[in-house]
Amino acid sequence: MKHISILVPYDAVPAAIVDPRYLFTTINQFLIGAGKEPAFDVKLVGLEKQIPLNGNVFAVNTDALCSEIEKTDLVIIPAISGDMRTTIERNKELLPW
Repeated sequence: MKHISILVPYDAVPAAIVDPRYLFTTINQFLIGAGKEPAFDVKLVGLEKQIPLNGNVFAVNTDALCSEIEKTDLVIIPAISGDMRTTIERNKELLPW
């Protein structure tokens, strides 16, 4: 099984988080429907358990904190919006490497 981490940074574009998650979980559903094992373990990963987006209009509940992820095969970094300097400063701890 491939481990996929979808980062949930502050100021992320919601569709850039939801769409890849939907893609991989739908593939898993097709595989299960065909009597096979799911191929992907998909996690939404952030700095907090809940990340507000679009001025608190939306919020994403993460599956894990960045510090809890020990291994991942693929990291998806979604599009972000707003002032790039501010956004980068708010998210600098998201990628500890």
